[in-house]
Amino acid sequence: MGNAVKAEEAWRAALRADSDAPEPHYRLGRMELDHAKPKPAVEHFRKAAAKAPEQTPWRADLYFQLAQAELLTGAKAAALADFKKFLDISPPDAPSRHEAKQQVARLGGGKMQLGATDQ
Repeated sequence: MGNAVKAEEAWRAALRADSDAPEPHYRLGRMELDHAKPKPAVEHFRKAAAKAPEQTPWRADLYFQLAQAELLTGAKAAALADFKKFLDISPPDAPSRHEAKQQVARLGGGKMQLGATDQ
């Protein structure tokens, strides 16, 4: 509730209770990325991706954020795969779709058609 330090403590406590819980890994990955620490972010995001339920509301963002972190660590092939996964599962009106399509094209994944909602 507006206190990042307490939020981080709470998510870390959740991982101590269940180290495989995907949402704390996703949330901590976001925090690590916000603090310009892409390597720990990638670790958290990968753990979250391995266990994230298909219907969780943050699953598409998880892959977008993972792709961004992968780019920052120089893992372009992994970033490309993550951006493609994001595009496969994100809603058509997701604000990040346009950027993801541009990244796919930049990373050699071919030119992707931009729909009306992506322009």
